[in-house]
Amino acid sequence: LQAKTDRIEIKPSRLRIGGADASIFGAVQLTSRSPDAAKAGNPVFEVLTNDLVLTSDVTDQPTVPAQAKLLGGFDPKSQLLMLDTVQVATPSGQLLGSGSVKLDSSSPSVVFNGGIETLEMEHLKAIWPPFIAGGVHRWLDKNMFGGRVSNAIINAAIPSGILGRIRFGKRIEPEHLQITVDVEGSEIEGFQDIPKVRSVAGRVTHYGMTTDVEVSKGLFWLRDGEKIRLDGSEIQIGDFSKEPLSFVSEIKLSGDAKSVANLAAGEPIKAFEDKPLKPTDFSGDLQADIVAEILVSGGDVSVDDNWRADLEFKDARINGLQADVEITEGFASEIASTRKVSMVLDAAARKKFGVDLSGLLDGKVKADIILNPDGSQNFEVDLTP
Repeated sequence: LQAKTDRIEIKPSRLRIGGADASIFGAVQLTSRSPDAAKAGNPVFEVLTNDLVLTSDVTDQPTVPAQAKLLGGFDPKSQLLMLDTVQVATPSGQLLGSGSVKLDSSSPSVVFNGGIETLEMEHLKAIWPPFIAGGVHRWLDKNMFGGRVSNAIINAAIPSGILGRIRFGKRIEPEHLQITVDVEGSEIEGFQDIPKVRSVAGRVTHYGMTTDVEVSKGLFWLRDGEKIRLDGSEIQIGDFSKEPLSFVSEIKLSGDAKSVANLAAGEPIKAFEDKPLKPTDFSGDLQADIVAEILVSGGDVSVDDNWRADLEFKDARINGLQADVEITEGFASEIASTRKVSMVLDAAARKKFGVDLSGLLDGKVKADIILNPDGSQNFEVDLTP
């Protein structure tokens, strides 16, 4: 306590909290003269550090150097800790926000509103507030790497009695927590036969206990060197506090037909298992829309039975003939499987497919071949001149 003042100076002191290690300094004014009624006559504080080091407690990512500033006050009567300025700056950008923490006998209520203009992905994971959306933080830490984030917004108003009690059944509702982050140039980790997605652009949105990952574009790099485009896909991640963790995925793929089909045929989707058509049956270009719920429990990964794969082949070749192919494959009984092949057939091709119309029809015609689930086939021939 400085002589003849009510100001306490905080000399450089070592502070370690979780993955944060810093030498802090600053001051506490015991009796504020602020015009703010909540602060007048109450303590206010300023805490700073120029050598903050942040490390992940989930993965072995490199440490991140940072600077931080915390300005606020405390109202003993209402037990309200006011955070007027929360600033954490790394070499690639900063988090800037404000909020409050109200102490309560059960657990504190937290209000926080902050934003990030731009920041490296690894720096975002390092400065993420540990008390906000721990599940999505851990998922990002383990599954998304590199690139940059931008336009990040955090809005939290979590009532007392919830933080620290999620494992006892308490829930953060969507109106209590909203986080949005735009992503550019990142990688999403793969699993089983699905390789990692590179050059990802999209948005991560978190509401309450669930998360949406929207991927506007990305690339799968396969072992054979082929690249498959990922466009307009979405992954809905369920409640991180529950097992198995649900990933409801609508994945849109496009590229070389055999490569896309091989990806869809692998674990955990197995789109062609027990189906009459195989990835080796096709060539050309393929667009695939795969809808599936992937369940993850510990190290185990499975796919819910109610998956569907819509496959559209352009300029494919079947038995040497050019064709457009549309396929819907479903595992569950209520999802009907349909297979439609459209091709232009001359007399020799029609005979090859068992539709010999010699004597009745000459020249080339457009034909749609419907492959029924029971193995039968329907032919629809366009006789329009």
